Amino acid sequence: LCCGILIENIYAAIAYLVSFWLLRIYAGGYHAKSYGRCFILTNSVAIVCVIISQVLWYVNDYEWLIWIFLLGSFVYIWMNAPVQTKEHPLKPERIMKNRRYAHYLLVIELIILLLLRIVSDSCIVYTGIVTSYAVAIMIALAKKGG
Repeated sequence: LCCGILIENIYAAIAYLVSFWLLRIYAGGYHAKSYGRCFILTNSVAIVCVIISQVLWYVNDYEWLIWIFLLGSFVYIWMNAPVQTKEHPLKPERIMKNRRYAHYLLVIELIILLLLRIVSDSCIVYTGIVTSYAVAIMIALAKKGG
């Protein structure tokens, strides 16, 4: 939120936090080795997601491609969530619960993004989309062992 205030785009920061935080809780993904690294990584990813979303929104030439990539990232998350690592093992019942919640969140997020896009042409929609890309990348990194 502080970064959102600093870059004078609190709504994009909120869109990032909701998209990233809720999905990552249940889908899992890359975990930094320390709290400090996690803090730096999370804020860096947030700033990059907001900047990329603003660029995509201003350019807006290939919106159909952005939505196709969103669907691709959702399919990847759907198929791979929750990701487990040696450092963060999950019990079988927790895996099923997290998978179900991740699936629900993906559907809800897609509906919200589509509704927001229909109602307005806002950069916040692009922030949600780019954040979903980031979650998919973090899941891929965790699966790879990165």
